[in-house]
Amino acid sequence: ELQVQALQEWATASAEAKTLAQERVRVLEAQLRSLQQQQLGSLANGTNPTNTTAQEEQVVWEGKGSLVIGAGDLGFRVLEYDSTRVSHTQRVILRWQFDLSAPELNVDFSAFQGPVKTKEDRKAAISSGRALIVDRVVQGGAAGDLERAFFHQNSCTLWWSNVKSWVRPRTVRYTVQAIAVAGLEFE
Repeated sequence: ELQVQALQEWATASAEAKTLAQERVRVLEAQLRSLQQQQLGSLANGTNPTNTTAQEEQVVWEGKGSLVIGAGDLGFRVLEYDSTRVSHTQRVILRWQFDLSAPELNVDFSAFQGPVKTKEDRKAAISSGRALIVDRVVQGGAAGDLERAFFHQNSCTLWWSNVKSWVRPRTVRYTVQAIAVAGLEFE
């Protein structure tokens, strides 16, 4: 039975790693297509594509912190940015990273557009399509970039769920950045 459980945990971890890799590939492919379009536009205008600047990133804000999530409980952080610090030609992406205090533990992770502060808000966000990631089981920690995270009220919410554990609390250490990116368009 222990071997079956170990194999199930390995399969879950492998599936999550694959999902994270696929998301990163989609983001990189979108960035590549945009850069290729910029170069084609430069060639059409007669400018030298080797002089075009690469995607420029401007950190709008950065936050670090930790959150203790009790056994059987939920924890969240609402992230907001001041839209006056971003030009209309830029879009803002969320770069996130978190680690659990004990790498062998797991937590369910979700991300939503806009403020999501209650279970009712969470259900409404999922049903209205504002959920970017829903209940991804993450062991030890994770990281990534989220496009369109700030489309709703210039804010987004990160949720960590420990409801499956009735014994051990989880400590989440996180780093988040809102990054303004110039020159790329959403598909």
